[in-house]
Amino acid sequence: MYLLTVLFHESWKMEPWEKEITEADMLEYVWENSVSERSALKTLLQIRAAEKAEEMSREELLASEVMQDYKKSVVLLKNEGETEKNLLAYKNSVKRLLNIQGL
Repeated sequence: MYLLTVLFHESWKMEPWEKEITEADMLEYVWENSVSERSALKTLLQIRAAEKAEEMSREELLASEVMQDYKKSVVLLKNEGETEKNLLAYKNSVKRLLNIQGL
């Protein structure tokens, strides 16, 4: 039992180099609290304010179909790389996010 307790507590210690890991160093891209998530939310809030649209909470914006589509395309692009399919999905999701379908 002592060994398990020691191992548990040791597993929570972090080396200095572990604190320096950035998003680019991650083995798998994590959307939650990422720069992409924050930027997309900020952009949507600015667009909605400029259009004087009804206010939506952060959670409602994150749950919206447009944001979920954007999230999926960003995660695929970061995790699987820049394939033609992933780039096209990203392009289309950005156009929907910014509401510029005609371009």
